[in-house]
Amino acid sequence: MGRGPASASGPSLKDLFLGGEGAFGVIVSATLRVRPLPAKKDYRAYFFHSFEEGVEAIRELLQTGPKPSLARLSDACETQVGLALSRRPHGAGSRVVREVGLRLVEALGYEQGRTSLLLLGYEGGEREVNYGGSRAMRVCKARGAFDLGHSPANEWLAERFLHPYLRDLLMDWGVMVDTFETATSWSNLVPLHAQLTGTAMQALRHGYVMCHLSHAYETGASLYFTFFGAQDLRDPFEQWDRVKKEVTDQIMNGGATLTHHHGIGRSHRPWLEGEIGARGLDALQAMKRALDPAGIMNPGVLWRPS
Repeated sequence: MGRGPASASGPSLKDLFLGGEGAFGVIVSATLRVRPLPAKKDYRAYFFHSFEEGVEAIRELLQTGPKPSLARLSDACETQVGLALSRRPHGAGSRVVREVGLRLVEALGYEQGRTSLLLLGYEGGEREVNYGGSRAMRVCKARGAFDLGHSPANEWLAERFLHPYLRDLLMDWGVMVDTFETATSWSNLVPLHAQLTGTAMQALRHGYVMCHLSHAYETGASLYFTFFGAQDLRDPFEQWDRVKKEVTDQIMNGGATLTHHHGIGRSHRPWLEGEIGARGLDALQAMKRALDPAGIMNPGVLWRPS
């Protein structure tokens, strides 16, 4: 597996271990590739009148270039939550400037409840970053975007690892909160977003669902959802199972992938056969028997032993 920079010597056994979630063996050593830090970074934020317009802007950049280093588009619900979190005190002056700016933007027609926030960034050499940023600005403005400048994007970069810790606090307050994610083609992305939002809201009965597009490719992109609901203290596990089943069934019925990057683990394994087919599952089980005949490597993930 390490005899050269690339090889055509049959299927890549390396990928079994990189994607096998520990079911086939343990990686005991690895070689890291080191790259120089980029000479320049340019991150900006844009308001779009709708999630759909933001999706089309990202699609154009991914298909015609230059491809951004970061493209994260929040739907209207996540945009509202992000704005609420960003209004924490940073000094009276900055708070006033922020509020006045938001009022002016809203007066220009970017209504809260519909507006979507795009964080867009380029990294690399100065010339390529300058070109990428200017090209991206033209693409976004052609689709009705409002340029918010660098501050919102830089603020998100500085604080992006803090927000997930809010989950534990919310659960202590009786709020059920979790995530689910998928990926699909560009033509299916906006309809699927609406379908999954509706399915999650119905499953929660009383809740809040928000989403962002965070990984984009020439052929499609991922959708990452976060949902909140009043926790059923009598049986919170049954409540979570019900929501998980309904949204995952909708993902599979909607022509999207079972999981874009969370993996299969134990929670997704009932749907794995629907993703890769019965023959695909047979092939994985055969490899498991060949590589781990005693069945001791992370048992229970990917599938249940037969």
